[in-house]
Amino acid sequence: MAKESVTSVQSYKNAIARIHGKSNKVIGAGFLVDGGVITCAHVVRDALGLGRGQTPEKGSTVVVSFPFSASKKQRFSTEVKIFHYRKEEDEDRQDIAGLILRSPLPEKVSPIRTIEAHGLDNTFRVIGFPKNRTAGREDKGQFMTDLSDGLVQIRRQDGYSIQAGFSGSAIWDETVAAVVGMTVAVETEEENSDIAFMVPAAPLVELQRQLACLELEQLLTAAKEDEPLVEQIQLATDRAYPICCPKGWTVPKPVDAKLHALQDVSLAGSDYEAIYRFVALLIQPELDLPQDLRKKLQVWLEPKVETWQKLLNQAKEKLAQEQKDQAKITESVLLIAVMPIEGGETYPLQAWFMPDVAEYKPVSGSGGQPVKAPKAFDEEVTVDTLARVIQDCVAEVEQQSPRELIIHLILPLELIHQSCDRTFLSKDFPFEPDIRVGVKHRFVVRIAERLIPILWRKYGSKWQQKWAEFQKLQGTKGCPTFVCGNEALEDSASLYAKLQHSKSLGLKLTKICADENYPEIFGAVMAAGIPAGIWLRSDTFCEELDAMDKVDQLLACKMARLPEMVKRARADAIASAPKAEDAHIGHHLSLLWDDPHLVHPSAHPANHMSLGR
Repeated sequence: MAKESVTSVQSYKNAIARIHGKSNKVIGAGFLVDGGVITCAHVVRDALGLGRGQTPEKGSTVVVSFPFSASKKQRFSTEVKIFHYRKEEDEDRQDIAGLILRSPLPEKVSPIRTIEAHGLDNTFRVIGFPKNRTAGREDKGQFMTDLSDGLVQIRRQDGYSIQAGFSGSAIWDETVAAVVGMTVAVETEEENSDIAFMVPAAPLVELQRQLACLELEQLLTAAKEDEPLVEQIQLATDRAYPICCPKGWTVPKPVDAKLHALQDVSLAGSDYEAIYRFVALLIQPELDLPQDLRKKLQVWLEPKVETWQKLLNQAKEKLAQEQKDQAKITESVLLIAVMPIEGGETYPLQAWFMPDVAEYKPVSGSGGQPVKAPKAFDEEVTVDTLARVIQDCVAEVEQQSPRELIIHLILPLELIHQSCDRTFLSKDFPFEPDIRVGVKHRFVVRIAERLIPILWRKYGSKWQQKWAEFQKLQGTKGCPTFVCGNEALEDSASLYAKLQHSKSLGLKLTKICADENYPEIFGAVMAAGIPAGIWLRSDTFCEELDAMDKVDQLLACKMARLPEMVKRARADAIASAPKAEDAHIGHHLSLLWDDPHLVHPSAHPANHMSLGR
């Protein structure tokens, strides 16, 4: 057991706050903790002149003072951030509020320690401010019992009787030398009763935790008008968050959402809470936050962690390990699968992210994680909402710092000719340029029907065989393996015959046909097991442009580089201004790049076959 000292008692007294109402009248008490001031909700309500059942408006201000500090005459403005009031019988009672100071702490006042412990044999002291006693009065007593409504019954032994004006004051356990509760009510049914009630430390510790996070949120969101700094903070928090969370957790975009989520991360063998590890990472110079902000974050962190320097060292090591791990990743994949459905205008949708494609196991899904963005669309998509789904999926994945990201869009045959690579990415700030997804990232399409079990059984072996042969040629130039289908566009049987050649691994098209004919064209591609294709969505260019020659120039690269070369061609189309963008073949390029090993686990045909479907 800790032994109470004069110093610790004085620290306790210094942290006691008076809550002022209208005309500077003292309404009740509170106490300073890490992050702000804790008091009773009914004290805040009375200070603001609200009636029963009313709650404070957002941004409501309450004035406090610290009568036992050197700044006892000074008044401090606070903002009501947390307000919980519930007084139903036979339920846990709630009567707590959290205030955040709008100005620096007064001299020699520091947050008081609150712990989740009170011994029923221990004695306590409490200071309140009854009517006309604004200098304060002290009572001493003993803990009696824990009640079913979540409160603790206490009893006065000597001193000034607990009464109105004590509400919100900290209960100081003299044995453990810490705050273990807060005065909330007195017994009113019996005259001259010595009985009172306190809120135990557990909900107060949780409230303190929430206040500290709100204080941190203010630090990280104060620069709303400084757009470059906002972007710096966004990038730094995006990078720090995954290091502090279990593998596979989605990275929320807003900073406040990250902070709320971090509070739900268990210690899981760590010596430090996730929120503290997060801040320790942000302090690291490698995350490029301004020095003054890093200093403020350090000031926030130091009082909360006794061995904060050890924590900073661990953060440095974690960051170095993250950099090594990222360096090992060769490629990240975002898989968006829009599956065919007969006779419908909406299509089932699944999205999957593989941070390191080399670690991905398609049947079990190990090494991948679901992308949550499509849930906003009830896991269904229409032609009209497809662009928005792509935007949201890419935005979510980009927060996880993917390496060499490639996007695989699996589409039904009737949508295969859609210009989805032209989709504009979502913008976080108004000053950002309009960026097409196919210009920023490698973007390929694939055939959804290949994943239908009956068609997998019929054509899957050929597809896998052709892909294996295609992979062997990744270091060679690909022109000879891509068959021109311009002359067979009107006859899918003829096109299938051309693609049946053993050396045919890809299809190239520079002529177009009616949109309704593309399902038959790519149905022939599927039947022949062809895994790759490059085609144009328009064949109307300026007379001097030879589209086939331009396509062959792209195919002259090593096959492993083809998705990158198509991305560059799309960028060249944008950069060709002031000429018309659609006069450049890069604006019309589609690339089929159908890897049978990169499949969402629930869509993998092997899983369906094992169930006899």
